[in-house]
Amino acid sequence: MQYLLLEIFNIFNKINTFIRILVFSCLVIFLLIACNKNYGSIVSTNLKNNNNFSSIDSLVKSISKDTLALAHYLNLAKTSGDFYAEMMIYEKTGQYYMTNQNFSKAIENHENYLEAAFTFNDTIHIIKALIVLSTDYNQISAYSESAKYYFKALNLLKQLPANDVYNADLYKAQILTGLGTIYLNLNEPGEALKYFKEALQLNLKNNNIEGQAENKQLIGHAYENMINYDSAYIYYSKSLEYYINSNSISGLSACFNRICN
Repeated sequence: MQYLLLEIFNIFNKINTFIRILVFSCLVIFLLIACNKNYGSIVSTNLKNNNNFSSIDSLVKSISKDTLALAHYLNLAKTSGDFYAEMMIYEKTGQYYMTNQNFSKAIENHENYLEAAFTFNDTIHIIKALIVLSTDYNQISAYSESAKYYFKALNLLKQLPANDVYNADLYKAQILTGLGTIYLNLNEPGEALKYFKEALQLNLKNNNIEGQAENKQLIGHAYENMINYDSAYIYYSKSLEYYINSNSISGLSACFNRICN
């Protein structure tokens, strides 16, 4: 069904606003009827394996750059009591505004994402929302607020099932990287280095190559701030190797900017 929805959206994006709203309303109602909404108070740590949730994920992703469609779907989700859809819409809407540097709107939507995650009683999404909010506040140099959310997320990791070590490690690595970035921005590279190295060990353990590249680049930055240029160059070079192989423009830019300084 999700493939049919995506095809319809290709046509949907080409018609005028009034008809778009009308078509979108009918389409979402169809989706809500087709999916079983009896979620109850589910605590899910593997949402992608649920077909209903996957259909909603695909739908929200397909309209993630259309704030009018997102807002309209949000109203319908609230009316129907679809808390999962609310979560995903708030997350994507906040992401859209953060990409476009509308920080207040991004934070507002991500706070709503967190609230919806608590309502839905989903530990994974609560952690993800806390990390996203931490990143938002980090972007506007509100480091105290950012750290507060990171530590809340770190504490919540203890509630994940014992058999979910992989997710726990990956989220912990993200949190440690974020905390290290705060210390780096506060000109405390020695403290930042501790967090980056611990995050790197977790990413090495779980073969998270992209996370390793980010950690190595940030470790290089910390060493550079400590006037340890030889170590900085070694870590920048290791990070650069990954970014060249993956053709990551943003990663290449970050490394070259530091190396050329």
